[in-house]
Amino acid sequence: MNGFTVFDYINRCWNEQPDKLKTNPAHLFAEPNTKQSFESCRRDYLTGRTFVKRHCFSAKPSIQSKNGFFFSVAIESAKSVFEQQTGLPLKFDPMYKDYYCEIAPENLGFFRQWEHQQGSIVFLQDCLSLSIALGMYKNPDAGSYTPIGQLVTSAKYYRKADAISSLIEQVKTVINLIPSYKGANVICSVPKNPNKVFDLPEKVTSAVCSSLNKTNVTQGFKFENKKLPIKEVEYAKKWAMWEETGLNFQKTSSADVTHKSVLLIDDVYQSGKTMQFVAMKLQEAGAGEVYGLCLTKTLGDYDNTTGEH
Repeated sequence: MNGFTVFDYINRCWNEQPDKLKTNPAHLFAEPNTKQSFESCRRDYLTGRTFVKRHCFSAKPSIQSKNGFFFSVAIESAKSVFEQQTGLPLKFDPMYKDYYCEIAPENLGFFRQWEHQQGSIVFLQDCLSLSIALGMYKNPDAGSYTPIGQLVTSAKYYRKADAISSLIEQVKTVINLIPSYKGANVICSVPKNPNKVFDLPEKVTSAVCSSLNKTNVTQGFKFENKKLPIKEVEYAKKWAMWEETGLNFQKTSSADVTHKSVLLIDDVYQSGKTMQFVAMKLQEAGAGEVYGLCLTKTLGDYDNTTGEH
C-alpha cells in the first residue's frame, strides 16, 4: 500500500473491475424489498429496539488498537463501499456482528486516509443494495444545522441557487467516488406530489443526469390516487399512506428499469420508509439493485410528531 493514495486505489479497483460488475454488481439484499423486510432491518438483534442503524467515520473512527490494529464496521453499506474503493475484503465476525480486517502498522496511514476521505457521509443500514446520506441534518449536541443541513434548508425552502448548485456538485462527486453509484444504469428521484411546483430531489436529479449523461427515469412514476402530505404523518401510518397513493412505475420507451440498477435520490432521510417503499415499486417494475442517496439524515429515526428532527 505504501506510496498509494485512497484515490489511486479507487481508480485502480474501478478500472480493473469487469464491465458486468460495474453495471450490475453483486450486493447485499437479493430478495425483494417489503414492509416486513424493512422493519426486520431496523430491529436490533440484541435489544429488539427499532431504529435506523448508521455510521459516520468522522464522528466515530473504526480503527481499533487492541492486541494489534483492526478496522471494523457493522454497517453493510460501509463494508460495501470500503471493499469497492480499496479492493480489500472484510471478514464477518459472527460474535460481534461486524466486518473487520487486521491492519499492519505500516498501513495505518492508508486506513486513516480512507476514513478521512469519507468526510460527513452517513452510511445507512436498510433494505436497499447500498444507502448513504451526504451528512447529518443537524448537529447532535447543539441542534444547529450542519453545513450540509444548512445547504438543504436554503435550497429546499428558499430555493437559493448557490445552495442548489453546491448540492448538485456534492452529489456528482459522491457518485463518481462510489463504483456502484457510478455504474448505476439509470437515476431517479423520489416522486413528488404532482401539484408541487419546486422539488429539490427532482431538481438535483435532473441536473446530475444531464451532467453525467445518465438516464432520468423519474417520469415513470404515476400516482393512481391523490398524494397527501406524508411529512407530518406518524411513523406507524406512513407505509399505509404511501400504499393509498397507488404509486407505481410504468414502463415507457424513455423510462424503463427492467433488469437495471437504479440510483434513487431524495433530500431527507428520517425513518427510511419513503425510500424503502419507492425502492419496492422500482423492484416490482423489474429493477435489479436499487441504491439510495439522500442529501441528509435527520437525528430522529421515526417521524416529526415525536419531536425528533
